[in-house]
Amino acid sequence: AYNNVVVTADSNPRNLGAAFPNAPCHQLGAWTRYNFHRPHLGLGLGAEYVSPRLNFIEVDAFPASGYVIWDAALYYDLARVQFTLRARNLFDRVYSQSTFGGRNGHFPGGPRAVSLTAAWRF
Repeated sequence: AYNNVVVTADSNPRNLGAAFPNAPCHQLGAWTRYNFHRPHLGLGLGAEYVSPRLNFIEVDAFPASGYVIWDAALYYDLARVQFTLRARNLFDRVYSQSTFGGRNGHFPGGPRAVSLTAAWRF
């Protein structure tokens, strides 16, 4: 995605024409999956990129840096049940998912998380 977001109305005239805080200029997400025919295995890999964002308070002073996080999954089909082992933020990257103001005003993104699910197809 390409976002060209600017402030067009504000009670503070200083903000007019400025880039909108916390809105990334560039964002990209991709996911791919490959299924092996035998032994009913599948492998998935994905990534998410978000460009740097401006802060709400002291806009130019403390921007949130851009980031790339990777996800991966392993699928196994057994008759009508599919098992999925998935890892989010595979490399346990520390990043600011969102920003709201000042030096300490960043919401951290989630750490590495691994899950195992089973889905029944009917």
